[in-house]
Amino acid sequence: IRVQAEAQGYTTLVVSYSHGHVYLTATITIVAYVPLKAIDPVSVALVTLGSSKDMLFEGGPRPWVLEPSKFFTDLTAENEASIILHVISSPAFRNQPKH
Repeated sequence: IRVQAEAQGYTTLVVSYSHGHVYLTATITIVAYVPLKAIDPVSVALVTLGSSKDMLFEGGPRPWVLEPSKFFTDLTAENEASIILHVISSPAFRNQPKH
């Protein structure tokens, strides 16, 4: 079976097969989301030593519908010796797909 998302969201797919006395069934949850996209800055953030820059993203994965408590944000830096990363949650964007 091939499926293609037409919108962001999730669905449960159930497939069953029976032949004679044999009955097989399988269930899977499928999730689709818009790709993660940088909003501010659009591509590169240049900061000087001792300064900071808040960055805004939209899209990307949302908490998993079957286990939302295990959702996490993972930030990494190319050169961890020269940069500190912090996740800042803005109440203005809590119900919107912005990070």
